[in-house]
Order: sequence, then structure tokens, then C-alpha cells
Amino acid sequence: MQQVIFRLLGPPEISYNDQPIRIPRRRSRALLYYMVSTHTSQPRERLMTLLCGDMDEESARRAFKTMLAEVRSQLRSIDPSIDWIKSDEDRLTFNPLAPIWLDTEIFEKDTASLQRNSNQAIKLYRSDFLDGFFLKGAPDFDAWVQSTRDHFHNLYMMALQQMADVYEANHQLDEAITCMHMLLAADPLSEDAHARLMRLHWLVGDRTQALRQYERLGKMLAEEFSVQPMATTQALYQQIARSTDAHAVTSSIPPARIAPVHAAPTPIVPAMPHMPHMPLKTTVEVPLVDVALPYVGRARELDWLREHLIGHENEHSLLLVQGEMGMGKTRLLQEMLRCYCADWLVLRGTCQEAEGKNGYHPLVEALRSGLDREDIAHLELYPAWRAQLELLVPDLFSIGGAGSVVDTSTYDSVERTGASRSEATLLADALVALLNGLATSQRPLLLLLDDVHWCDVNTLGLLGYLARHVRRREVFLLSTYSPGGGEQRLAALRNNAMRLGVLSELALAPLSSADISELVALFGTPGTPSASSALDAQDSVPQYTATGLSLNDWCYRQSEGNPLYALAWLEAGWNRPETFVPEHIASQVSAQLDRLSRHARHLLILAACSQEAFDLALSGSLLGYTLATTLAASAELIEQRLIVAVPTPATSIYTLYTFAHRTARVSVLASMTAIERSLLQRAVQGTLDIGITV
Repeated sequence: MQQVIFRLLGPPEISYNDQPIRIPRRRSRALLYYMVSTHTSQPRERLMTLLCGDMDEESARRAFKTMLAEVRSQLRSIDPSIDWIKSDEDRLTFNPLAPIWLDTEIFEKDTASLQRNSNQAIKLYRSDFLDGFFLKGAPDFDAWVQSTRDHFHNLYMMALQQMADVYEANHQLDEAITCMHMLLAADPLSEDAHARLMRLHWLVGDRTQALRQYERLGKMLAEEFSVQPMATTQALYQQIARSTDAHAVTSSIPPARIAPVHAAPTPIVPAMPHMPHMPLKTTVEVPLVDVALPYVGRARELDWLREHLIGHENEHSLLLVQGEMGMGKTRLLQEMLRCYCADWLVLRGTCQEAEGKNGYHPLVEALRSGLDREDIAHLELYPAWRAQLELLVPDLFSIGGAGSVVDTSTYDSVERTGASRSEATLLADALVALLNGLATSQRPLLLLLDDVHWCDVNTLGLLGYLARHVRRREVFLLSTYSPGGGEQRLAALRNNAMRLGVLSELALAPLSSADISELVALFGTPGTPSASSALDAQDSVPQYTATGLSLNDWCYRQSEGNPLYALAWLEAGWNRPETFVPEHIASQVSAQLDRLSRHARHLLILAACSQEAFDLALSGSLLGYTLATTLAASAELIEQRLIVAVPTPATSIYTLYTFAHRTARVSVLASMTAIERSLLQRAVQGTLDIGITV
């Protein structure tokens, strides 16, 4: 029979035999779009929550039953012999053998292969995924649509860029110009595309059009952001304006416009004193206090892990645990392994910042941590797969060593009938076969990677592939990461996994005051042996009268619910100067500040010398920054979770900010000399006194 055509890149269309298939109810259409797009088994409860988020449970069940019946009725009218949507207890799956043509599937395959001409993918992309389609009262569905929309939009932009590269390399400049116009239609704010279009127009001899393109860019940036084009784009414009030889124009494309660089205007306050150099050093997250303590708090988080590993929610193959440094991610996973994974095969690796460029390093460490030759001796692997695994972990795999392999003629037939595959794809398939082969229902497998925000790009891509293809409920990928840039690096992995329905995430919140009190009790109080290493003998009498706080309240205030920070403060004691920060905490904060740009670091230093709530625009002006530089530096500090907005009345036109953690502010102040602090604080106060506004 003919295929049912699903066109979801653009306003959604479903047709059969060139006749449109119309499904009256919007929620029913949403159900079909989701199941066709994810192509994975979905629990009924998840689908009901996704599509009926605004209804009470009874109404949601009735509505879901109606929409499922409507979808099945429409599909059966095409061919009643096909079981279009399969039911397995409480799970539903769109039949993978059903005769359908899905534009998103073809589009993704075309854009995934660099050897393939991207023209077909570009033609498939009519506009955004499910353009114009929305579902009232279903925020989870709308979030899925938006993440999927962003995913395909990015692939489309990459395809256009790739085609422009191909055309330009073949001296088909008119076609390259067309690609750039299409790219700008999809993203008018791409300064890269404007700059490249300027150069391409000049290369074909149309100098006037090249200069006009710059004028369009300048006008757009002025209207949208009140900024000028980047210095590199301005230089390209000047080169085109002066040059009479098109080939003299540089072929390099300016980098993405993140923070335009301009000459700073004359400051409106006296010159600032020299900004102090932060004594920074790279550290890794390790326990701060060498004390063996029982597990405290995190009952909700531990229950979440249990449900997603051995409970009713264990259909997600990729689990991500997010938490700031010192929040106890590693300690939580240790407790989880002890409680629930005693009989599991656990492969554990850690990503280090210094090893971020070493391809697949955490995977190599994980394989070596839990496997030996005997574990893999019984596995049947194609020779090409075993060869890839030998390159990755030569001490565990050997083509000529122990371990059975399938008959070579079988593998040869696969090679003859299939397309040639890259080594990266072979490695991905090999790891899928390895993990699936090692796991059983009696002995599930857990691949545990700590701090994946330091992972190399190849490892993150491989994790996405594994999450999609490993055997559900028997193989789990569990990773931890820290916010503050981590979300951005993991965006592609998270978006793809969420779109496929294989991801579930847990965010660690600070410990409660009661949890910190329990930690204090376990650590010990002044005068007890367990605390003697932390507190001097002369401090054996509690000295909380200066602040009026008990030891529990003092520790909670100092740590802000961070368990390892709490231990560090208990070890250091309370009788300290105002700017004192325990060494372990200071080194971690310094490592975070070391990753900031110069402008962002100076803005943060000045903010630390301001009042508790500060105006970023005023601070940027005091430093002589342009608006664009202030915006870029501010965005960096917010993204790194160093500062947060202070709640303000809806009628206020100004937004003030404060440090996300008081420890970060104290660490910045402590890194400065007394004279540096004094000069900067006086400069800030002087600005406030004369009432400068921005």
C-alpha cells in the first residue's frame, strides 16, 4: 500500500493518496504528532499528563481515551489490517513497521551525513516544526514542541551553511548567495551570515550590494540592540569600500556575535583604580572535610532515583542529576549504589576539566572500572565492532583474543547490503551492542559518569546515541553535572533526549535548616572530641552572642544549605574575620571565576564592592563599558549562576541583582587587598552619592 505522508516541518499536514487526513480534535492531532515523532514506547500516564495537563485526573482519563480512539479510528480507515498503535499493558507504541513517510526522519538523516547533498534536507524544511500548532493548557507538550522546533531549526541552519560551503568551494557563488539569503530569512540577527553575504556579493563583482548589506546590518543592530557591527565586520566593510580587487577581500568569516568589541567611551566618573588580579587556581570537586559521616537528608532525591531505576518510572534510559559544586551529587550516588544497585553491573567514570579535550576519556575509565576480559568473553560482536572497541580500550578487547564473534560471512553480508559507515558510527553501534549484551533483567547495567559538563563533544554525542538505542529498563545512563554553563554544553544532548522521551532530570536543592542541624549534630559541637580537630581548645565555650545565632543557625547561614560548605565552616570554626572564607571553598569559587572573561570578572569585582543589591548598568558605566559589553558580561555572570535578579515590584523599571551565594561575594572581597577594597568601595559610593543614572 502507499505510505501515509506526515509533513511536520512547517504547518502540520497528514495525507494519503494525495488526500488530506483530517482529525477534528486538536489534542488527538497532538497525540499522533508526538507518537509519530518520538517513535518510542510511551506510558499512558505520561501521554495523558503531556496532553491533558490542565484537567483533573478523571477528566483527563476520559479525554485521553477519546483522543486515542479517534486517532485509531482515522488510521484504521486507511488500512484496518495494520495495528497502527500497539498496546502493551500500560504502554503505547506507534508501530515502527507501519507504512509512513515522515519528513523529520528524512530531514534528520540527510543532515546527519556530511557526505550527502543537503539540498534535499533544505527542501524538506518548509518552516518551523509544527509551525502554528499549539495546545492550550498543556505546558509539557508545548515545551516538547519548542525544544524539538529548536533542534530542527539548528539542523536547518547547519545544512544551509554546509551547502554554502560546498557551493563556494565549487565557485558557484550565486548559489552560495542564495543559501545565505535563506539563512538570514531564518535568522535575521546572524551577523556571520550578513558578513559572509557581503563578501560573496563582492566576489561576484557586486560591490554596491555588498556595501548595502552592511548598511542593512548596521540599521538592524542599531534598532534591535543599539550597538554597531563587530570590529571584524567593520574592517571587512572598510576593506570592500577601499579595495578594487575582489580577491583581496579576506575569506575569513567573523566569529558569532556574542560580545561586540568597541572602544570604550570616556568614563563619566574619575578613572578607576587598577582592578585586582584574582589569585585563581584550577580545582576539582572533592570532599572538603575528611570526616566519615552518615548520609543526611536527600530522602526525596533518593526516592526519585529508586523510582527511575527499579520503580514504575524506569523507562528512561538517560538520567541527569544537576547540582552546584559541593551540593552532594557524588554522596547521593554513593548512597544510591549502596541501597539499590548492589547486584548491578556498574561502570563508573569521571570527567575532569583538564581532560575535557581527551576524546571518550570518561567512557574509557568507566569500562575499565567495571569490566575485565572474562566479562566480555561470551559476547557475540561483529569483528568491525570488536576492532573499534579494541582501539578504545585495547587492554580489554583483542580481535585475536578470547571471546566469540559471529560468523564473518554474516557480517560481510551486512557490509555488502548496507551503506558504508563512519568509524564514529561503528563505535557507537559497538558500544550499544556491548552494553546491551552485558545487561540482563536480573543484572541491569548502570553507566555512571560524574561531571559531564566537562565532557568532550564526541562523548556527549555518543551518550545521546546510547540513550536512544540501549535496551530500556536494563541499561541506564546516569550522569551528574553542575549548572553555570553546563546547561549550554549539554543543550543538544538534553533537547534530543527529551524529544525522544528517554530523559528524566533531577535538580538538587540546598539542604533544609533541619538537615544542616542534623549534620552539625553528627559533626559534633564545641568541646566534644569529634569537633576538636576543627575548633581550638580556647573556643570550647560557644561564642554566638555577637550574631545572636545558635551553632545550627550560624552554620546554615554560612553554608546556605550546601552540605560540603557546611562541613568546611564547621572545620574552620565561627570565630573568624568578616572576609574569611575556608580554603576549600575559596579555591572552588576561584576556579569558577577563572572561567570568566576579563570584562565579566571586573564587573563582578565591582559588584562585590557595591551594596548587597546592585545595578549592573551602573557598574558597567563606572567601568567605562559600552552597553553591549555590559550586557555580554552581565549575561555571562547570570549564566554562570554567580548573580541573580532581586525580586522587584511589577511597576519598577529597574532590575537589581545580588550574588547568588554570599560565599562568592565574600571570596571575591577576600581575594583583594584592603586598599583595593577601600578604593573601589569609595568609587562606588561616590557614584551613588552624585546620583548617576544609566
